[in-house]
Amino acid sequence: MIKNLEIRKLNFEDRFEYSRLNLAFIEEEIRDNPHWDPSGLPNESQLLKTVDFILKNHSNICVFVVVYKNRMIGFMNGYSSYSVWTSANAFTIDDLYIEAAYRGLGLGSQVMIFLEDYARKNNIKRLQLHAEENNTKAQEFYKRNKYIGMTMEFFIKEI
Repeated sequence: MIKNLEIRKLNFEDRFEYSRLNLAFIEEEIRDNPHWDPSGLPNESQLLKTVDFILKNHSNICVFVVVYKNRMIGFMNGYSSYSVWTSANAFTIDDLYIEAAYRGLGLGSQVMIFLEDYARKNNIKRLQLHAEENNTKAQEFYKRNKYIGMTMEFFIKEI
C-alpha cells in the first residue's frame, strides 16, 4: 500500500477537480490518437453537467477518484453490466488516467488492486478494459497487472 493514497467514489465536491483531470486526459488522447475528433468533445461546463447527471441518475456508472498527498491526480471511469457467460456482473473500465507527473509510482497498480477488491465485494466476476492499439504503455501496464490481452476489433459509430 502506498502512503497518502486515497481511492474513493466520485462525489459532488469532486466535480471541478474531476473535470480538470478529464480535460487533461482528453487533450492527451487527442494528441496521441488522431482518430478522436476534437470537435465533438466536451468543454468544462458540459463535463460538469455530465458529472451531475452521473451522480444523480446512474447506478451502473462508477467513477473513482485517485487522491495522492491530498491532491486529486487521477480517476477511473467504468460501468457495470451483466455477463451471460459468467452468470454474474461484469465491470468495464472505460478510462483510467493518472497525471503524467505521478506515473511510474505504482499508483495505477494500486487503483487496479482497489478495483479488484471492489469487484469481489460487489459480486463482479469479470473485469474488462480496452486500450488503443498504439497505446503500448497502457497495454504493458495491464499485462504487468496480470490482465490478459485479447485481440478484437472495437467499432464506433457516432450518433
